[in-house]
Amino acid sequence: MSEVLKGADAVVAARQNSVQGGTFESTETRGDLIRIKAKELAAANVKGEILVGRYEGTLPNKFNVDSPDFKFRLENDTLAIVTSCGSLKNGMKNIAPGTLVQLIFNGASPMKSGPAKGKIAYSYTVNTAENAE
Repeated sequence: MSEVLKGADAVVAARQNSVQGGTFESTETRGDLIRIKAKELAAANVKGEILVGRYEGTLPNKFNVDSPDFKFRLENDTLAIVTSCGSLKNGMKNIAPGTLVQLIFNGASPMKSGPAKGKIAYSYTVNTAENAE
């Protein structure tokens, strides 16, 4: 498996397009760091495998202390920080630091019920060697 795969490449390409007059906003890339945000993946219509990397743990999210972001170290030593959402937080709850993780972005859709009905929800699938099919 390659470490930075087509999903992340599509985010970077969309960001470069925005510099040339497109509408994509701000997945951050600085040297050996990439910040991946579900909202931006959805806006760029990216679906599929986003990354494969070693889970390094969490870091505080300055906007929501109850929903930390997740850190992954890719094979090329790039640090990927993925902004949290409900499905990612749920998928990562039993993953120990040091575990090799495949992260798949499934897209976005409106919630169908509950107090947040109609609000956009982002969906990830988290795979490890232990839970791979």
